[in-house]
Amino acid sequence: MTAATTKSKSWILVASPRYAQVWSCLANGKVNAIGIMRPQEPYNPASSAPSDCESAAKLILCRFVRQLVQRLEDAARCDDFQRLILIAPPQMLDILHDNIDSRLGHLIQTELAKDLTKGNTLDITAEIKNLLYERLPAAVRPSTPRLAHAI
Repeated sequence: MTAATTKSKSWILVASPRYAQVWSCLANGKVNAIGIMRPQEPYNPASSAPSDCESAAKLILCRFVRQLVQRLEDAARCDDFQRLILIAPPQMLDILHDNIDSRLGHLIQTELAKDLTKGNTLDITAEIKNLLYERLPAAVRPSTPRLAHAI
């Protein structure tokens, strides 16, 4: 098997302020977790004084998002994926959009404003497969029909 045939067609970023996980989806519909990343500083807004709590937490979140985007940009330059799907809470999606360059932005196929990081692996996988089936055009969907039931 050549390197080109093992590359994932779609990467799915499932992120929250506490951690992010990258999943891959191959043309055959197989979904796998391929990496996890945590902020270098813990996201704990309750640990700061009330007056600077929001700004400190947002600063940590912004740094984390920049790290995520840098990793995604590096992978896109290496042609590791052809499509990107973003799944994150609304505030994090906004910060992601603020940091994504146009090349990476063109790879985004769809997004979901939801925190999936609190779910277990089976829940996350089912949600990803449903999202792939329901939101992607037929030409770029994985070949397995109605994927949520094929976990």
